[in-house]
Amino acid sequence: MANYLKINEHTTKSGELAISDKVFERIATNAANKVMKKHPDDVRMPSPVKVSFKGENQVTIKVSISIRKGVKLSSISYEIQTEIARALEVYVESVPFDIDVSIVEFKK
Repeated sequence: MANYLKINEHTTKSGELAISDKVFERIATNAANKVMKKHPDDVRMPSPVKVSFKGENQVTIKVSISIRKGVKLSSISYEIQTEIARALEVYVESVPFDIDVSIVEFKK
């Protein structure tokens, strides 16, 4: 079952606008996959993107990655965070969000 984040700026007498957590998951997954296609031998995502809502209007996105030893962790995680942030700003510009990229495994 999907959870929804109500967008306060778009609430009117006629109704409300809300965005499903599944929409945020899809946007973040597509953005992360875009980065991983640039680095096919260096990084992969062993588990799906997780989305949760903090309070009434904050989205938290958690991405777990597996990375090859020797690859700069900070550059890959920054690239993934930046791409996800860019995608979220394009699609849901008024929603505040946190993006957490965690390294869960090192590959040889």
